[in-house]
Amino acid sequence: MKNPTVSIIIPVYNAEGTITRCLDSIIHQTYSSIEVIIIDDGSSDLSGSICDNYATKYNYIQVIHKKNEGVSIARQIGVKHSKGLYSIHVDADDYIDKCEIERMMDIALKFNADMVVCDYILEYKKNKFVYQKGMKDACDAFDFLKQIYNGIFIGTLWNKLIKTSLYNNVIFLKQCNYCEDVYILTQILSNNISINYINEALYHYCYDASSLTREINRNYIINRIIFIQEIEKILPLDLDLSRFKAGIKLSILKSGEYTYKEYINLYPNTNIPKELLNKKFTVFINSKFLYWLSISKDIIQFEKKIQIISLMTIIHITYAFGLGGIETMLRNIANEQARFGYNIHLIVINNNVNDELRTSLNEKIKFYCLERRKGSKNPLHYIKLNLLLKRINADVIHLHYSSIARFIFLSSLERKLCVTHHDVCNGGNFVNLYRCKRVYAISNIVKEDIFKWTGLNSEVVLNGVDVSKIRYSTARQVDIFRIVQVSRLMHEKKGQHILIKAFHQLIDRGHTQLHLDFIGEGESREYLENLVNELGLSTYVSFLEAKNQSYIYTHLCEYDLYVQPSIYEGFGLTVAEAMAAKIPVLVSENQGPLEIIDYGKYGYSFKNMDVNDCADKIETFLKGHNNISMIESAYKRVTELYNVRITAKTYLEKYKEFIESDYAPVH
Repeated sequence: MKNPTVSIIIPVYNAEGTITRCLDSIIHQTYSSIEVIIIDDGSSDLSGSICDNYATKYNYIQVIHKKNEGVSIARQIGVKHSKGLYSIHVDADDYIDKCEIERMMDIALKFNADMVVCDYILEYKKNKFVYQKGMKDACDAFDFLKQIYNGIFIGTLWNKLIKTSLYNNVIFLKQCNYCEDVYILTQILSNNISINYINEALYHYCYDASSLTREINRNYIINRIIFIQEIEKILPLDLDLSRFKAGIKLSILKSGEYTYKEYINLYPNTNIPKELLNKKFTVFINSKFLYWLSISKDIIQFEKKIQIISLMTIIHITYAFGLGGIETMLRNIANEQARFGYNIHLIVINNNVNDELRTSLNEKIKFYCLERRKGSKNPLHYIKLNLLLKRINADVIHLHYSSIARFIFLSSLERKLCVTHHDVCNGGNFVNLYRCKRVYAISNIVKEDIFKWTGLNSEVVLNGVDVSKIRYSTARQVDIFRIVQVSRLMHEKKGQHILIKAFHQLIDRGHTQLHLDFIGEGESREYLENLVNELGLSTYVSFLEAKNQSYIYTHLCEYDLYVQPSIYEGFGLTVAEAMAAKIPVLVSENQGPLEIIDYGKYGYSFKNMDVNDCADKIETFLKGHNNISMIESAYKRVTELYNVRITAKTYLEKYKEFIESDYAPVH
C-alpha cells in the first residue's frame, strides 16, 4: 500500500544563496511520497530560476511565481495547492534531515495524530545548538498553545507536520509579516486537536547574521501592533499577550521614532519588567528617545500613571450566581478583566451560587457571598454590603441589576455606580437606573428602550461569547433533523410554547424525522411538559435541564437548527453562540435576537408569536431551501462583533472614561 502523500511548502524570496541547500535536503528524503510546492514570492535574484531547474528534473516539484506579498500569503497559496494528507513548511534558508518526513510520518500514522512536533537545531555561523524541549509523547493542544505564548515552545510551522485539512478554516494575515505562524497555530490549536511529539532534532534553523541586525523602525513596530490587534480577535480566554506587548514597548524605546504620548497610550496596562527596562537603559542609552525619556521629569508621571491604571479595582455585584445567561456572561467578563491584570471583586447578594460556575472563576478574582435569602428584607445584609464596598474602596462599582443601587447608601460609593441593563424595559426593571452615574445597554435595542421609558442616555456595550471555546459544526448526513432551544424555561417571555405548537404542525405535515431539545430550567417546565404530552409529542421533544456553558459550547454544533422564539428579549446570547457553532438560526421578529442576525442578513426570522409562520420557516430548513452561505458570514459576524474579549475590553475603556471624568454622569 502506498504511503500517504506529504506536501512540503517552501516560500522563497531572494534566497539564491541558500535555496539549493534547502532543496537538496528535500529531494534526498527517505520518505518517497512527497510533493514539493515552491512559492516564489516575487524574488529579484536567481531564486526563481534555480527552483525552476529543480522542477524540470523532479516531477513532484512545482513552482508558483507571484508578485511579492509576504510570507503569510505565500504559505496560504502553498496550502491551497497541497494535495497531501499532511503538510509541513520549510523556510528557504533552512534545511531538514533526510529522515525528517519519514520519522514524523511514522508517529503521525501510528497515532493518527493531527499534528507531530519535532525538535530543531539552531545554526549560526559555525555554531550549532540543539533545542530539545522534552515534551510528553502526546500533549493537550490548549496546553501546548499556552506554552507557545509563554515562550517555552517555538511558535513556528516549520517543525510541525499538520493534517492539511486543519487549514480549511484558517485565516491568513495579509497585512502583517510578524508572527504569522503564531496566528495560524492559534487557530489550529484552538480546535482541541491531537498532538504527538518526537524527541529528535530534525530541522535545521539557520540564523543569518543580517537577521540579527534588522532595523527597528516605525514600520517594524506597526507590523507587531497589527499582529496584536488581529490575534486578540481569536485568542482563547486563558491566554494573554503581555509578553508580546512588553516586547513592542521595548522596541519603541529602542526605535527613537515614537513620542512620549504615543508610548504611554500604547498598551497602558502592560508594564515592562523593571529589570528589562534597566537593561534597555544601559544598552540603548544613545537612543535619542530613550535618552530624552530618561532625563525627562515626565517619566515620574508616567510611572505613576502606569501604577494607577494597573492597580485599578473593579467590583461586580449581582443577586445570584447560577447558570443563567447574565451570570455566565458576568463570569466570562470578570475572568477576562482579571486576565488583563485588573483587581476584580465579585459580590453575590443572595445565597444562590452554583459551585461549578464559582470554581470556574479566575483564581485572582476575590469572591464574596452575602448569603441573603431571596426576598429577605433584613437590613443587616445591606449594611454588610456597604461596609464591604467601603473596605474594598474600588475605582468602579459595576451593578448587574439596577435595583441593587437601592441598597447602597454611602455617598462615597454612590458616585462610583455604573450598571448594565441586561434586558428590554419591562415589569419596572428600569425604575432604579437613574441612581447610577453610567448606564450600559447590551444592545442597540435595549439602548432605545431605556431612552423610551426613562429618557436616560445609555452607552452600548454589546454582549459577547467566547468564540474560541465553541466547537463549530461541519456538514453531516442526518437521519433525524435535530432542533435545539437554550434558555430559561419561562414561556411568557421566551416563547417555548410557540415552538412546541409549531413543531406539532410539522409532525402533522408528515415531517416525522425530527427531534426538539430544550436546554434549561425554569418556572414553566411543568406547563411545557404538559403541553408536549397533550399534543402527543413526548417521543419528539426532550427537556435536558440546565447545562453549564462548557456542555453547551461542546454540543451545540451537533444540532441542525437553533430556534429562539422569544416574545421579548434584549439580546439572546445563545443565538450568538449558535452562530459561532456554525449552525443556522431562526429567531422571532423581536428586539435583541433580530438585531443579532442583522434583521435577516445572518439568519432567518418568523413573525413574533405566529405558530404557523414559525412552522413554515422551519420547513424551509427541512426541505433544504435555506441559504447555506449565510452560516459562514454569521460566524464571522460573531467573531468580529459579539466576542467576549471585545465586550470585556470595551467595559474597561468605559471604566477609564468614567474615572477620568471624575465620575460625571452621562444622563
